Amino acid sequence: MKLTRRGIAVVGIVVFAALQSYFFGERALNFVAAPGIAALFAGVFALWRAEKPSVERSAVRPGFPGEKRRETIAVEGSGIATVVDVLPDGIDGDALNRTVSLPTKLDRELSFRKRGVYPLGSVTVRQRDPLGLVATDLELGAESDVAVYPEVYQLDPGRVIGSLSGAGRGDPGDAFDWLREYQHGDPLRRVHWKSSAKYDELLVADSGLEGQTDPIHLVVDGRATAADELAVAAASFALPILEAGLEVALTLPDDQVTGDSGQRQRERVLLALAATGDRSAWDRGGGRSQRSSNVRDDADVLLFGDEDAVTVRVDNMDVPFARLRSGSVSGGPGPRSTTTASAVIDG
Repeated sequence: MKLTRRGIAVVGIVVFAALQSYFFGERALNFVAAPGIAALFAGVFALWRAEKPSVERSAVRPGFPGEKRRETIAVEGSGIATVVDVLPDGIDGDALNRTVSLPTKLDRELSFRKRGVYPLGSVTVRQRDPLGLVATDLELGAESDVAVYPEVYQLDPGRVIGSLSGAGRGDPGDAFDWLREYQHGDPLRRVHWKSSAKYDELLVADSGLEGQTDPIHLVVDGRATAADELAVAAASFALPILEAGLEVALTLPDDQVTGDSGQRQRERVLLALAATGDRSAWDRGGGRSQRSSNVRDDADVLLFGDEDAVTVRVDNMDVPFARLRSGSVSGGPGPRSTTTASAVIDG
């Protein structure tokens, strides 16, 4: 409990009046000092008896850079209070500093600006007496996090197929008897790239052998300074694979998402990519350790590089990520044609 600026002014007036009365015998000044003292005591008593406020902030759904969300902060209690809350860097919006009568609900719009997982901490509630002479600051409300996913680029199917099925790639794997449409669980090595590009759909060379059902494994490796760019590339590959109904496994320098499919896996992958970037974990790996080398060898799609350029490696072929993406950037994975999704699956 502390004096407000108004309370400090009242104390100053009371002290001045008391000194004037003591030194100069102006008893009438007691009529100034006494009410001031009474007001201060009344304020302290009222604040002591006041109901302690409580705060509940609404959950903020994760999203992509550029998207907006509404947040509601509900403050219960009685009396007058000033509600203060500051937003973390990476999320734009109005910082709260409002004096209100309790109970109340405060709404504001949040704008996601940068990839990351940001804490929305406790709210400061400065409760004061009705005259505004004394106040107390309370840190209230449970802390929560809000995730901002990486941007997602639409990948150009022609560039994906053309870049990853260039001269010298040849037919996949062993000899085959016929071509058929790609099905869930087909191994990447059996995609017939030339025919897929010609007929604008993903075709598989079938020899009657049982195909593997392992998830498509994306591995991200590099320096912490490239975390943002690599997260963008990984999201741009992972989402269309999941939208096609396939399983995805993701390995990051500081996290790992086991293989699965569906909406829940989409959220797990995006959350891992939003949070990744721990400098110590990334720079400790950086493709140099034996463990990192083994993981890279197991990757179906390897993403590596630095802040200047991200490279995609498939079947020992390296292609700059910039060559595989179209010019537009989506806030999230918008509608894609079957061709786009299929082509990206094995890009």
